[in-house]
Amino acid sequence: MVTISILKKSREREKKGSGMIKSSLSFIMGTACGIYIAQNYNLPNLRSLFNAAINKAKQIEHNYRKPKPRDDDK
Repeated sequence: MVTISILKKSREREKKGSGMIKSSLSFIMGTACGIYIAQNYNLPNLRSLFNAAINKAKQIEHNYRKPKPRDDDK
């Protein structure tokens, strides 16, 4: 009885440890694939795409903004 419970506890510890190994392995593989793709393929510069999108959004906001009320009512 005691040995069975000890074996169960050791198996539970092994399962918990393997989760950390699996997650770090997937992170390392993803990083390696990202580096390979970035070096070997012509990818767009995300910073310039993001800045272009922000500038376009500002331009649209400026064009469709309500006009400021005039102070001609005096």
